Amino acid sequence: MSRKNKNKLSDLFAQHGLRCTKQRVALYEALYNARTHPTADDLYRSLSDQVPAMSLATVYNTLEAFCDVGLAHKMPGAGVNGSARYDAERGDEHLHVRCRVTGKIADVPEELSKEILNSIPKHLLQQIEQELGYSVDQINIELIGQNQNAITDLREMEEVSKRQQRRRQKCIDVNDPDYQKGLAAALNPKMPKLNPPQKEESD
Repeated sequence: MSRKNKNKLSDLFAQHGLRCTKQRVALYEALYNARTHPTADDLYRSLSDQVPAMSLATVYNTLEAFCDVGLAHKMPGAGVNGSARYDAERGDEHLHVRCRVTGKIADVPEELSKEILNSIPKHLLQQIEQELGYSVDQINIELIGQNQNAITDLREMEEVSKRQQRRRQKCIDVNDPDYQKGLAAALNPKMPKLNPPQKEESD
């Protein structure tokens, strides 16, 4: 990372009350450049070579810190994965669409997002504010449906995983008599028999 970009991030963190560290810089850059709305595990794996000292717990804690100060958004997990996903704050207005089966999330293009947001009648927002005592300053809408491509990819990955598991089971058949005999020998090694010392005959 260039010194200019590092200085920008240092200033950004300072504005939000965060200390600038190597790990925070690497994690924020990875999150900001990602368009896949990664999970904490995804980010941890992608940075494991770049920042070997960073633990998974550090990734989780840092992401929560980013969310607390408004540098990122946390989206509840859904689908087969179930893990929460994260999105960096980019200063634009965009909505999200999620696949309910796989949990995959995509950005709705900004122009379409604005069109949806602008279609909400202002008098309804004002009525909500009056009745509930809130001052609405942000609207967050998530569209939910099914993404057939994501579902197909998921099924293909599951099939590959099943084939790999079957291959591993063929390599080691726990029901094989020779395997069981070897396992029994390893767990219960036979000790060599020691002959008792013979008494010397006296003259």
